Amino acid sequence: EWRDHECFLHEGDTFSAACAEPGSPTVLLWGDSHAAALVPGLTELRRQTGAGVGQFTVSACGPLIDEEGPEAEGRCGELNREILQIVGRDKPDAVLLHADWTRGTAGYNLTHLGATVRRIRERGAGSVILIGPAPQWKRALPRVLWHCYGRGAIPEFSTCELNPSIPAIDLKAEEAARSLG
Repeated sequence: EWRDHECFLHEGDTFSAACAEPGSPTVLLWGDSHAAALVPGLTELRRQTGAGVGQFTVSACGPLIDEEGPEAEGRCGELNREILQIVGRDKPDAVLLHADWTRGTAGYNLTHLGATVRRIRERGAGSVILIGPAPQWKRALPRVLWHCYGRGAIPEFSTCELNPSIPAIDLKAEEAARSLG
């Protein structure tokens, strides 16, 4: 369901023409594998509403445009510039930006979010929606649940072994989104 090797690219892949779907309104998803994980839900949105859903997701490439630095170089920079051209061509009603924002040391730098949003807006897209970090645990979730709760009742909400950097990253993303309007 992620449209692997077609709209969720790995090394050596190129985007298929099927990644940009017609429909009204249109939503364009841009991000890494965490964004690709949203595709089943967006597919259901398309089924229920007839919205066009474009998917442009690349393994280990955050949806950030940077003039210099990690996001500008190599394959990620090249593919992100291509996606930005597609935004200008298709002018979607909404662009959804999502990634594993915890990858800050690998080049996902939220300080580049402003330039990215500005360039999306300059190309005529409607809303830009930043989707903050998804929950992440220190180890596989079944192991966490067993360790924390054993055979007891599992609560509806739990922070047991949750990656402690997530709340801070979520706050930073929220602040960035507010500052960008």
